[in-house]
Amino acid sequence: MTYVCETCKALEEDKYWNEIPPRKHRFFKLMIGNFEQQLRIPRKFVECSRADLSSSCTLRGQSGNIWKVQIQKTEKDVLFVDGWGNFVTDHGIKYGCFLVFCYVGDSSFEVSVFDATGCEVEGSHFTRNTNMSLNTSCRSLLHVENDESKGDRTLEADIDGSVEAFAVDKEHDSDSSSQENNFRGSKSAKCKAADNGTGIVHEEEDLESLSDSSHHVKRFHNLSLNVRNRACQVRQPQKYYKSKRRKVTEQEKQGALSKAISHMSRRRHMIEIVMKRTHVYRGFHLTIPKEWAVKHLLQKSDHDVILRVPGVEESWTVGCRWTPSQCQFRPGWSTFVLENNLEEHDVCVFELLQKGDLGNENNSVFDVHIFRVVKEVVPLTVLRGIKSSV
Repeated sequence: MTYVCETCKALEEDKYWNEIPPRKHRFFKLMIGNFEQQLRIPRKFVECSRADLSSSCTLRGQSGNIWKVQIQKTEKDVLFVDGWGNFVTDHGIKYGCFLVFCYVGDSSFEVSVFDATGCEVEGSHFTRNTNMSLNTSCRSLLHVENDESKGDRTLEADIDGSVEAFAVDKEHDSDSSSQENNFRGSKSAKCKAADNGTGIVHEEEDLESLSDSSHHVKRFHNLSLNVRNRACQVRQPQKYYKSKRRKVTEQEKQGALSKAISHMSRRRHMIEIVMKRTHVYRGFHLTIPKEWAVKHLLQKSDHDVILRVPGVEESWTVGCRWTPSQCQFRPGWSTFVLENNLEEHDVCVFELLQKGDLGNENNSVFDVHIFRVVKEVVPLTVLRGIKSSV
């Protein structure tokens, strides 16, 4: 029988807490006792981790939505308090469940929820923040109200803000023109749906050219814009996609990742991201690791980046959105995904060719190298599509 001596145990513990980045530290909690309104963070994690925990934190569920939770510090313990109950209720967490917390930096945790079977709770990937959601009693993102609009959701945004068409609108309408294609990703008419359950994000961009340009209105033919009292209403269709690709093996997943890493080793200013379901099938937002984003992207809340694929003439304009805790590609990302047939487990290597310049209003430019798990491309199936009646 092999063993680890006490000296090596001490060295392992020291290296784990002091050399491994805090964002790789994680802990789990079993839901027993009075866990509904507060939860104690393990003392060892608090004492040993270099995680900087402030008086408040964010918990990000597997759905990508975020819950704000207050942190209370006592002489002995550090606890999740105000806001923790909302997280518990929204996820339907019950006695006997256990949660895995992964620290992702900036006083933020990513949380996975498992039930008594030992398996992850499926619904945790579709949970909305009901404190910030539209009027519905259902906490699932898959829920569609059966109202007069047949499932269309109406957003309201200040006319001084911008609204960007949800990334899954009818991008390939039969009468689309080259003029419309040139408009894709333009800042002049942006109708943006947030993925935090609210469906509303305010942007500080101008909508004047929307009313001045007929082809802009045509481009967004499936949106209903009703400017009244400095507000606009937008019909927001939703779609969820399902892969028709054959089942992939772990060897194929590792093969795609290995090729991507090998490609990166030859050049600088690159980052690889493995595609997840929320990147390519639903939600359509891509989180860029913050450390890399801070170093290589513009520190501006809202700006665009240009994505190119080597060997393809077309380029794509994608909105880059900063929050206090993360950087994401959102508006226009779904167009890039669908037109390049990206799927879960494919690996994208983003090569920064040109860093943006605020002074000259130049956008950052990326070449996106795609390493597919399966070479054969099979179009995705629309699992649910809600067409606007407009």
